[in-house]
Amino acid sequence: PKPNFFRIGYYVIKHPGADLAKMPAGERDEMTLKFITGVEDIDAGWDKYIATLENFGLQTMLDIQQAALERYYQK
Repeated sequence: PKPNFFRIGYYVIKHPGADLAKMPAGERDEMTLKFITGVEDIDAGWDKYIATLENFGLQTMLDIQQAALERYYQK
């Protein structure tokens, strides 16, 4: 099985809830490109895309990133 980690910039974060790393990177990249190029209608597909990311632990990843940012600015 894939390890539970995700990348923030140049840093790799290991966390039990970081299942976003299990989402195929190609799927994220593919949807991003489809939205940018207009192949996928962003208005029609955005909510489904976000729901997919949330199923893979998007909120956990954002919470970890926010906590890291807050620690950085407390120094």
